[in-house]
Amino acid sequence: MSEHNIVAITPYLQATDVDAMVRFFVEVLGFKAWVQRWDFAYVQREAAAVRIGKASDGPEERHDAGPRAFLFYLDVRDVDALVEEIRPKLLAAGMSGGQGPKDQSWGQREFWVPLPEGGLILFGQQIGAATP
Repeated sequence: MSEHNIVAITPYLQATDVDAMVRFFVEVLGFKAWVQRWDFAYVQREAAAVRIGKASDGPEERHDAGPRAFLFYLDVRDVDALVEEIRPKLLAAGMSGGQGPKDQSWGQREFWVPLPEGGLILFGQQIGAATP
C-alpha cells in the first residue's frame, strides 16, 4: 500500500430528516450540497465536507452522546468573521445563537454551534500556544 493512500477524513452525520439537515448546513453554515437524495447527502464548504445519512429508528442507532456532545471540529482562519456570518442565521432559524467565541487555554478561539437534531459543531481558530 502506498504511504499516500489516505486523501481525506470526512465526518458522517446521521439525521432523521436529511433534507432539514442539508438545509441547515447550506442556509445557516454556508455549505454547498453536492449530492442530495432522500437518504444521503454530501455537503462541502471550502476544505470541510460532511456526509449526511438517513438514520433509522432501530435500537442500534441510539446512543447517549453525553453532555459535551460535539460532533465536528472545524479549524478556521477567522472565527469572529464566521460568528458574524452564522449567528444571525441561527437566530433567524429560531435556534440559539451558539456559544462564544471564547478564547481557550489550549490556544484556540472557539465558537460552538448547535445542530438541529442535537450535538454541536465547533469552529476554532488558533490564537496562540496552549497553556498548562
